[in-house]
Amino acid sequence: MTQPGPTPPTDPFQGQPSYQGPQQSHPQQGYPQQQGYPPQPAPGMQTWGAQPYGAPRPQAGPRPGAATAAVWLTVLGGVLMLISFIVSAVVTATGDTRDELITDLTTGPDPMSYSAAEGTILVAVVLVVVLGAVLAAVWWGLAAFLARGRGWARITATVLATLAGVVMICGALGLLIDTTGWESVILSALSTVCGIAAVVLLWLPASSRWFEAKALERG
Repeated sequence: MTQPGPTPPTDPFQGQPSYQGPQQSHPQQGYPQQQGYPPQPAPGMQTWGAQPYGAPRPQAGPRPGAATAAVWLTVLGGVLMLISFIVSAVVTATGDTRDELITDLTTGPDPMSYSAAEGTILVAVVLVVVLGAVLAAVWWGLAAFLARGRGWARITATVLATLAGVVMICGALGLLIDTTGWESVILSALSTVCGIAAVVLLWLPASSRWFEAKALERG
């Protein structure tokens, strides 16, 4: 009889689960999320309620009546200012004012000739008219930008109207001393009143809302 061979040694670890090592979890692909904050959308995704790219901007609507009246008052103020400077130039170049200026220029400490005095008065008249035209153009330019709802034009008009009010007060006090050229002073005062009235209308609630809406419309 054949004798059975030796029995192989029994593996003491046979049947035991093999060591797998610590399991490592891999995060999902994408952007890491911070604890305590809502998840952020991936690039190109639109969030609920957000305005889509390329959507039309909100419209400001028609210009309110107060703002429209302020624009026309600004235009009228520029016209009156130009007329006041022209009247001042005419008064300077004619009448008693011209004769007094020629006398002062030809008999002063450094006297001029008669022709030189006339030339000086002519230059002064031209400068007065040019200055009036420039100031009137400034008011007309402001009126154009106010009609478009530009906020900086409203602030600029407010500053200029304030300065014009100070000049008007000084001119009124000057009439108490010398009534020469009262026509131009009155016209200048009327121009200033138009500017102040325009500023008051520009800062009314309806006008302010329209200017804010125009700013949002432009982005």
